[in-house]
Amino acid sequence: MASSQEILEIIPKFTGGLSFIFSLSTATYIIFFSEDAKRGFYNRLVVGMCFADMLSSLAFFFSTWPMPTDSDAIFAAGNEATCRIQGFFTQYSIASQLYVASIGAFYILAIKYGWKERHFAKWGPLFHFVPVGFGLGSSITVTALDIIGPANLWCWIAPQADRPELDVNPYRMALFYAPLWAAMVFVGVNLFFVFLYVHRVTKVAEGHVAKWMPEQSKTARVIAEDAESNDEEEEIYCGQVVSSDSSSGEENENNEPLDDSGSTSSSEDAGPDHGRVSTIVRNKQEEQIKMYARRRREIAYQCLRFALAFYITWMPLSWVRILQLLGRPIPYGLLVFSAIMSPLQGLPNLLAFLYPMIRKKFKFRKQARKYAEQNKEDQQKPKDAVEQIEPSAAIAPSQQPPATYRKIRGIHGTSAWGLSMQHTYDLHPEDYALSSDIKSEEQNEIYTHPEMYFMRK
Repeated sequence: MASSQEILEIIPKFTGGLSFIFSLSTATYIIFFSEDAKRGFYNRLVVGMCFADMLSSLAFFFSTWPMPTDSDAIFAAGNEATCRIQGFFTQYSIASQLYVASIGAFYILAIKYGWKERHFAKWGPLFHFVPVGFGLGSSITVTALDIIGPANLWCWIAPQADRPELDVNPYRMALFYAPLWAAMVFVGVNLFFVFLYVHRVTKVAEGHVAKWMPEQSKTARVIAEDAESNDEEEEIYCGQVVSSDSSSGEENENNEPLDDSGSTSSSEDAGPDHGRVSTIVRNKQEEQIKMYARRRREIAYQCLRFALAFYITWMPLSWVRILQLLGRPIPYGLLVFSAIMSPLQGLPNLLAFLYPMIRKKFKFRKQARKYAEQNKEDQQKPKDAVEQIEPSAAIAPSQQPPATYRKIRGIHGTSAWGLSMQHTYDLHPEDYALSSDIKSEEQNEIYTHPEMYFMRK
């Protein structure tokens, strides 16, 4: 039966190997299968984190194998050179943790301060330079100082037999634990401010929708202007997060830009015809503001997922170190948990990255089935049972759409793989009241709720 120490030394071989596979899978997906791989700054940060994870996971995978054969470690089959190589990449694992801090900085800048792709293109190298630079610099430092040796489960900064007076704890603290804990604090503070901002935006959006104020507050105007811009660049650098449900939600949340409508009092006073148009525009702007707040919440929750993956991975090892500094006994269960989680950093990151896409797929399949059933029911109804839409003669001629509004596309059925099929719908000749909500430049876009805009023949 394996001893407790043997169990601790065997665990990283499995978890480190799995982490390498998971990190490689994430990087492969982004590089070869993601549409935003080359242009998305967010994806480039995740790829950088994955490469740092792969190098450190590989070092954890070898566990005690690279240790010198004359050491007391079980399964030791290496020498001083192999131990130094492993220690170099073990120390480089700090780069992965600093990449999480870079992703946290990305989220706060994107959500709270409205940074676009052009801003990240200018300052982006700094987001990579800090983790890669510190990771390489600290790894080179510990190698040059010759303070790498067997450190329980793998080679890392360890006491040297030929220099018994050397205290390696300051090096461990300065080069690994201090940056790790600083990253934890930084990510936690960022997360707090992200959710504080999202909460404020949500409250403003709810108040803005509940009572339309002719004189909007400064925050409401900022939200409305940002929502009207439709942020194509935001779709790029927050691609998987922001656009995850923008075309498949159940609340008819479309991405078309709104007409300028800061105040509605003048249009309402112009007459009933203009008042009807103003109501449509007002409703559209309210929907856009609600969608703006919802998008920010989605991004904030994605930031939370990466933060939780970070804390779950490195908190157990941090507690081990804190107990060592306090001179307290370390529970064996905590050692096992840290031996499992520290090398397994690739799995939580993969789950955090894939969650929006998995959620989108299941929600989209549900939507496709729903609309397929609705279409089937509509086709089975007799034609005289279809409610006719009154001609929109009250709409001013300037508001009526040109002939190019005749066709738009919508969801129609679903394939065996859960993917939607497109169907072109013909508009009624007099159905201008509903179809006028669709912009001419978006006539070829896919609408998941076409019934909200027109009555199909």
